[in-house]
Formats: sequence, C-alpha cells, structure tokens
Amino acid sequence: MTFVSALDHVQAWRRRSKALRFYRRFVPRGGLCFDVGANIGERAALFLELGARVVAVEPQEKCAAIMRERFGRRVELVRAALGPEIGEAEILISDYPTLSSLSPEWVDAVQASGRFSEFSWSERQVVPMLTLEELIGRFGEPDFCKIDVEGFELEVLRGLARPLRTLSFEFTFERMERRLAAVDHLARLGMTRFNFSYGESLELELDEWVAGHQIVSFLLRTPRKIDVFGDVYAAR
Repeated sequence: MTFVSALDHVQAWRRRSKALRFYRRFVPRGGLCFDVGANIGERAALFLELGARVVAVEPQEKCAAIMRERFGRRVELVRAALGPEIGEAEILISDYPTLSSLSPEWVDAVQASGRFSEFSWSERQVVPMLTLEELIGRFGEPDFCKIDVEGFELEVLRGLARPLRTLSFEFTFERMERRLAAVDHLARLGMTRFNFSYGESLELELDEWVAGHQIVSFLLRTPRKIDVFGDVYAAR
C-alpha cells in the first residue's frame, strides 16, 4: 500500500467513525430506520453497522440492483417512490443517478441556479408511489427516517400523519418555500424540536434544538449559494 492510499484509507476510516458517532444519537441498536431515497445505500450501510433494521426505499432499478448485490436480505428494499398518496408517479432520471427527482420544478430550479446545470434529466419512468403511513403500516414506526429525494421532500412528508421520533430531510435554497412548508407540516404533527447540519459535516449546527419558527428563521438566513446545502433534523 502506497503512502497516498494509506492516507486515503485512514481518512475514510475517520469519516466513517464520525458518521457512526453522529447517527448513533438517532439510531438505537435494534431500532428501525427508513432510508427514503436510498440510492445505492451509503446511509443504509451506516444504519446497519449501528445495529438497526433498515427499510430502504428506492425507485430506480439500477440503484436497487446495486443494493440487492450489496446487502442481500440484510436490508428490506422497497422499489417505489414515496409521496402524499398511493398510486404512481413519474420520475426524471438523471445521468447522475443521485439527482433523479420526482419534481420537475426542482430540476428547473437547480439548473437555473447553476447548482446542477451540468447534468441532464432526459429519461422518464413511471414508478409505484407509496406513503410514509403505508410504510409504517408494513414495517412499524421508525426510530429514525432519513429523507433525501431531490426536491420532493414536502410531498413525502405529506404522506405522514403522525410525529416520528426523529427524521431528517434535505435542504437547499432552491424552492425554499417548500422546505419551510415541510417544517410547518412537521410542527403541526407534533415534531416541535429542530436542528440543522450543513453539507456533509456530520455535525449539528445549533447547540440546542429549537422550535419550528426558530429553524425557519435560521433557514431564511442561510446563504443563497450553490455550495450551501444540508439537512433539517426534526424530533418529537
């Protein structure tokens, strides 16, 4: 092993250790995690390592095939999208699969802002759509639910009719009003404590969890820059 590859290995180990420490506060051993928008299962792998049962929701067949090969039966894989109601939906497939989205408006917004202007979404697929409530009916109420669905977060949360222990959803400034509406929806359900994590920092930005109106004020102050993104965390 070369010095450079050894250094890369150490850095990867440190980052994984940090990720496990970060998620341990949300994921109890033997608990249940929903990974909504699982892609190829990077977060699912962390949840498994923490000793959780994992339900991974991913509508893209190529990504699902990688997860089946990667995890086998250790992860319950649900080939569907989540939204406000049960039915079907059209997903816009990106040439970079992580960016595939059920929101044409989000795609237009991130191309216009320059965040993802170099990518294209030229393929369309019709996929099954379920709700979070349907998922809970099948598998039970999760201890933690991670939602990363490229602009479709509010629609996913509108399929939830109860407060969960903890969840996270992705945030960017594009279509800000949808993220703020998601906070309001969760607060009305009874998830009244919020925090934020910038980018892939794996750190909570706020020393104390705050109320819905306070996280809204925080989000409104975030810089409107394409290198700024993160996740909103909500707790019951």
